[in-house]
Amino acid sequence: FFVFLLPLLLFSGSWHLKQVLCHDQLHWSNHDGFNMQKSWVDFIETPNERFEDDPPLYAGGFDNINTDRHTAYNKIVRKKVREAVLKQPLRATLHLGRRLLVLYQPKTVLFMAKTPAWFNLLYRPAIWFCGLSTVLIFFASFWKMLRAPLRGQSWREFGRPEVALAIIILLISDVFAAGEVGEEARFLISLLPMLAAAGGVVVSSEFLLRMWKR
Repeated sequence: FFVFLLPLLLFSGSWHLKQVLCHDQLHWSNHDGFNMQKSWVDFIETPNERFEDDPPLYAGGFDNINTDRHTAYNKIVRKKVREAVLKQPLRATLHLGRRLLVLYQPKTVLFMAKTPAWFNLLYRPAIWFCGLSTVLIFFASFWKMLRAPLRGQSWREFGRPEVALAIIILLISDVFAAGEVGEEARFLISLLPMLAAAGGVVVSSEFLLRMWKR
């Protein structure tokens, strides 16, 4: 376990430590509010002040966003998103559902990169199947958990590996859907191994037998 954890702490942990020291937050970056603003544009009002980043540090580079001013504005927007969601939870939930549908269309264009048509004929149905498989695993286990007290069974259904997998996929999907607009194709790539595993679970005879057992 520690052999696995050590490189994670060294590489990922050092980055998050930098985030805490420089931007007073543990995860993502000092740009997450700007990204969320695009995803929740119908829920918040853009702050009145016009914001422009500092010029690039070198010719031909990107604008310099590693500044205190950028971080401060980022916190303002992030606070507005949080307050708007808490004020309208039902509407926010429906909005998140629509964003999830966009994530799982799925998009196949990212900036100048575009997949060929023949690939999309295979890729999209595979994503739909694996996404629906994830939902099936979760709700089948949730249904069994609700029935457990009546049947004298254990409530430990959510501890099964395939259920944990489904929960992780759903939670990460929520973060991706809520956090950005325009890069869904890239986000989904990172979920492909887990989605493939969920699809494999559903087509396995063991899962089908457990699902319909008694």
